[in-house]
Amino acid sequence: MTTIISQNLAFVAADRLWTDCDDNPAPAPFKKFYVLDDSIIFYSGYINAILAVLAFYIGDNIGIDEEYATLIGILSNMDEDICEFIEVDRKNGEVVYFQGATTTKNYNYIFYGAGSEYAIECYINNIQIITINGQIYDFIKYGDHFIKISMNSASIKDRCSGGGFDYIKWLEKELIVDKLNWLDTETIEQYNKKILRLIKENCGSKEELSELILMMDNERERDKEELEREIKSVDTSLAHEHNLTNNPQTKGGSRMNNSVKPKTRVAVKTSGSNKGVILDIASIKERIAKRKATERT
Repeated sequence: MTTIISQNLAFVAADRLWTDCDDNPAPAPFKKFYVLDDSIIFYSGYINAILAVLAFYIGDNIGIDEEYATLIGILSNMDEDICEFIEVDRKNGEVVYFQGATTTKNYNYIFYGAGSEYAIECYINNIQIITINGQIYDFIKYGDHFIKISMNSASIKDRCSGGGFDYIKWLEKELIVDKLNWLDTETIEQYNKKILRLIKENCGSKEELSELILMMDNERERDKEELEREIKSVDTSLAHEHNLTNNPQTKGGSRMNNSVKPKTRVAVKTSGSNKGVILDIASIKERIAKRKATERT
């Protein structure tokens, strides 16, 4: 699905490949990261969950308020869409917030997406090779090479990763090597309009979305009631059969051949990947509120 790896205060690298529901390569709807004035968001997962994340972070820039962003998040959660993302300080590379990403024991490395485990394993193994041979690992010296072979390793082992990659490094003395190829000020407005259009196409307007969620809630409530009726029906049927079996007049006789036992409904959840989490709406709202409070000071 995605390979994104990060070393806190050092680098973040993200592949570019998007796939369809059958894990086949598909045209990218947008980049796997978004550069804000003070931080950068890197994300992985299903598109509607990612659109919900973007709605919260850049809503003020595309005309989406918190209520609308919340509705997008609710729809994503109801559809059981999963995602993972990190927010990285643009000045020093510190991971200041994340959801769903996996961290190493010392919290120094963060990785997520289907191919990320291959990439981070390759990266750490190469560092260990350096140190075992008695050398001191120097990120400035080896970083570029290790990032490249790690991301390439993931694209070989995971069919849903690849398409090249973008990365950014934070070196000493506030030196930043930016290879993200982000948009210039002339094209960012059109890019934001594209994201807004995708939100409208996938989720609908604020009013339409509110009506859809209400309808889905009502439908789930009806399904719940129907399931409860079926369970009661099964219980009643089993009790009746039990009574017939214990009746001296019918004991040892065959059961009615024309009786059909209702099938019990089984809840099945699948997301196409074992990576990612359902978006924590309350947490991201708290994070955005904190960002806005900092901007006002």
